[in-house]
Amino acid sequence: MVGFYEAVVTTSDGVYRAYPVSDDRVCVFEDGVAGIADYINLNELDEALRAPEYLVQLLIWWVYEHARGLQIETAVLRWRGQSAQ
Repeated sequence: MVGFYEAVVTTSDGVYRAYPVSDDRVCVFEDGVAGIADYINLNELDEALRAPEYLVQLLIWWVYEHARGLQIETAVLRWRGQSAQ
């Protein structure tokens, strides 16, 4: 899954993106803000967390936990293309 997909969540205050960077780690970015907003470490016991389909739900959870009070307007999974690895 590394590098192939991105989750994009548009909120009432900004756009957040999540990219898998390894089998057990996801980076979260906020559009217009330099650097990485956070890392999400996936539970090694739950294989479902690694599925691309779960990436959007994972980012929605992150927004609700770390950017409280924002209204989610859209949430999509996008294909990013081939990984350089």
